[in-house]
Amino acid sequence: MYKIFLAAILLLLITARTGLCEDYCNQIIDSDLYHLCNKEPEFIKNKDLRYLAKGQCNLIENENMYYYCTGENDQIIDRNWRALADGNCHLISEDQNLYYYCKKIKK
Repeated sequence: MYKIFLAAILLLLITARTGLCEDYCNQIIDSDLYHLCNKEPEFIKNKDLRYLAKGQCNLIENENMYYYCTGENDQIIDRNWRALADGNCHLISEDQNLYYYCKKIKK
């Protein structure tokens, strides 16, 4: 029984990495953030989010969002923001408000 349980967990981990869970864009509920996922930043109403999608942190006016960026290349470094831009809701921590822009993955 113990081996079956471990095998099931291993199978779930393997399928998660083999492409069966690749497209999470449809999990993003907020319409503006959905365009982040689809690489259509021109349709995002919030200008700050448009620049966030492009990783151009130096153009972000909102100070709070700017803190999610750093480094010489002004790239997005916060894991949760990167995951949101990719539509990977399962990578967004539930304790952050960003999680509420995503639907929960059906298990």
